[in-house]
Amino acid sequence: MLEEFLDGVAGRSRRSCQRIGIIARTKPRRRFVDNLIESSGLEFHRWDDPILDTDTARAVRALLSRLDLAGLWASADPLAFLRDHAQFEIVQDFSVRTNLGEALSWCLDLLRDECKPAEIRSRIRVCDEHTLLNIAGVHLLTGHIGKGQQFDWVMVIGAEEGCLPDFRAETSAALTEEARILSVMVSRARHGVWLSYAQCVPSQKGRLFQKQPSRYWPALADHLVNLAPVNTWLDNADWAAIARR
Repeated sequence: MLEEFLDGVAGRSRRSCQRIGIIARTKPRRRFVDNLIESSGLEFHRWDDPILDTDTARAVRALLSRLDLAGLWASADPLAFLRDHAQFEIVQDFSVRTNLGEALSWCLDLLRDECKPAEIRSRIRVCDEHTLLNIAGVHLLTGHIGKGQQFDWVMVIGAEEGCLPDFRAETSAALTEEARILSVMVSRARHGVWLSYAQCVPSQKGRLFQKQPSRYWPALADHLVNLAPVNTWLDNADWAAIARR
């Protein structure tokens, strides 16, 4: 199945004007596709860390420099804890709130993966992302990364319970945040979205875990389409003309 998926990606990405975003909720869930892409010879671009505006980067770095890890893990809602200490609720500007919210969620994912605050601070980048946005080919990213990116096609990997929503999302607020992340992933597409889930996924040590479709899947199912005519259209579309629109 993954090999067939990669063949489809290769066909699309080789058209010079197309950009394809392959997105998973977390980097580990994307690892199977990453391995295939790396061995395929396709040009690809990996976005594993966000590119932040100056003000957001400053706020997040300041938070990480004084972060109380014991208090974070003792809190009932770690994301709310980070937002409270970053003074998220007093931010009025919608764009600033969105940027800060994305950055804090990214930080929490890394902290849960046992990254140290100092390491996360070192991974924060501040620059203009628009040049990379315009590069054709395959882009590999996670739900929090690449704010503002738009792709011709988006492929969402791992729409399964425990992955999307993340198994650590236990509160109503956390589940709402997971749904928002999914909406951001889907909204990055200009033309269309593929969503996929697996029936079983191997752990890093090779043990197979049975999976169920995400609880969000039924809300999306009514909008799924037959891929056969879509693929026919993709293969025959005038992409040069589409790119000029």
